Amino acid sequence: MLKSHTLNHEELKEHGFEFPDQTSPEFHTELIKRMKKAFVLAHLNKSNYCVSKAAETIGVPIPTLYKLMKELGIPTKTQRLFNKAKELVTGKTT
Repeated sequence: MLKSHTLNHEELKEHGFEFPDQTSPEFHTELIKRMKKAFVLAHLNKSNYCVSKAAETIGVPIPTLYKLMKELGIPTKTQRLFNKAKELVTGKTT
């Protein structure tokens, strides 16, 4: 039975949750990737997905931001629109 509204580490383990080895290089690599992605997405959303404005606020050249978006799996505005149009035509989500 849960002791409080907030679950601690041991209670989560009791309910079947597994935790990655936080000392592994893979864990840190994935964590950094997720943080970068959240950072870039926050700036893109704030700039209404205008890459040039987002690049300026981040302080990197536009080509660098496009490269980072590609590495992190963040689609460009054009790719997002294409995927949305494809979904409307095919009825399938990507």
